[in-house]
Amino acid sequence: FGYDAAGVNIRNYNVNDIVIKEDGIKRKLLWVDCPPEDLSRFSLILVLDLSGSMGDPVDPPNDYRSRLTVARNAIRSFIGNLPVGRFECALTAFSVNSYLLCDFTDDVSLLIQALDSNIVAPKSLTDYNAAFLYDVYNNPGALQIAEHAKYKPFIIFLTDGKHEFRSTSDRYEVWMPQIIDKTNQLDATIFSIALNLEQTDILVSLAQGPKNKGDVFGDVNQSTIDQVYQEILQKIEVKGITPPCDLVFETDCNGGEMTMEIEKISASTSKTYTISESIKPSLEVDPRNFDFKNVLPGESPVQDVTIT
Repeated sequence: FGYDAAGVNIRNYNVNDIVIKEDGIKRKLLWVDCPPEDLSRFSLILVLDLSGSMGDPVDPPNDYRSRLTVARNAIRSFIGNLPVGRFECALTAFSVNSYLLCDFTDDVSLLIQALDSNIVAPKSLTDYNAAFLYDVYNNPGALQIAEHAKYKPFIIFLTDGKHEFRSTSDRYEVWMPQIIDKTNQLDATIFSIALNLEQTDILVSLAQGPKNKGDVFGDVNQSTIDQVYQEILQKIEVKGITPPCDLVFETDCNGGEMTMEIEKISASTSKTYTISESIKPSLEVDPRNFDFKNVLPGESPVQDVTIT
């Protein structure tokens, strides 16, 4: 998308407004489509606490379901409500270790399958450093996964406990400076959900970074958790990036330097790109050998071949 001199986002383009060139050769623009500006796109990383306390009843004696069951049901509902075509989502979990349950995808069925995997079960302690950065085995946390987000990344962090790690002294405390620095570097926003837990100073700090303010929800229970996830989704839809315009043009598949000129706003841009061999069109012929019979030395016969 482009902006005019007054800073207005111009989105009403047609194929005659844009000139595409590859290595100086003008290409035919087939179509251009600009989705409505309010249909933002965003990258989500859902983080689920798998500490031992997540196996405790959520509200005895009124509700003996485990906290993990309640959290998993809420996440399943949240995933089902994601707007089609506007998101990519990754699913992670943590205790002492970090678990990438599902990398970025827009396939809801893959996310649900990962959420229901056997890995998702209460385990041991609560290591926030594993959740956001990396665990003792260098398995990636949410912010490392966010490094390859397609859109602006949003992290939704659910926990029922405070940071607790006793195995190595360097992980006794939450690495707040590193987490905040990484969050700012990636232009990420963190939303924290405290299940059966009051909001803590650490959760507030995570959600209220100096660059991208998220939010923290404390004392969340089985009656409010769905509403909290829905409220977060509404906030993310406002904070996500404006969807870019899509265009399709004819090419010779060799790649090179592409130049785009938009005459109506006197703007231009260029980008060098390559096309992967794996997606280029190709033709496989079987058999590959042809016999030219009774050819004398010095002759150059011509034979028509039909490929079916």
